[in-house]
Amino acid sequence: EIGNVGVNDEDMESTRAWAKGMIVRNYQKRYSNFRAEGSLDSFLKKYDIDQDVFLFDFDLEKILEMRARTKTYSELLRYPKVHRDFAFVVDANITNEQVIAAIKKGSSNLLKNIKLFDIFESQSLGEGKKSLAYELEYYDENRTLTEEEVDKDFWKAIETVTKELNAKLRG
Repeated sequence: EIGNVGVNDEDMESTRAWAKGMIVRNYQKRYSNFRAEGSLDSFLKKYDIDQDVFLFDFDLEKILEMRARTKTYSELLRYPKVHRDFAFVVDANITNEQVIAAIKKGSSNLLKNIKLFDIFESQSLGEGKKSLAYELEYYDENRTLTEEEVDKDFWKAIETVTKELNAKLRG
């Protein structure tokens, strides 16, 4: 992404451009009716150029550094993923990070991803309460998981969140 900041005066804009967080260099726009001394202005006048001219000065080394990143490849999974969803009613001051930490604490290495997909706040949940809903993704790279082992891990995560955060399983 390239972003812009700053304008000097009505006749010249000077901007710093960022490409992936690194300053590339200055960008200037000079208007043909701008009367000032300088090589660009005299060049424009000499060749009777009377339109906006843009001048860019890039740091080629930084651009090449951005391009030099190594691409990685990971093999597709050979075994299916198993998804489980649940929602908890928790105190409004409980954070997503606290819930995720409790889920991880109560889970095995079969749990690979945790995604918060809904936050619901309503007086119907109780004063100072909110509902946080999560999707859990389980898989093993070397085998197909059984329903029993996923269920065991899933319910252990629920138990840990319930005990540590005084949460109530919703639904």
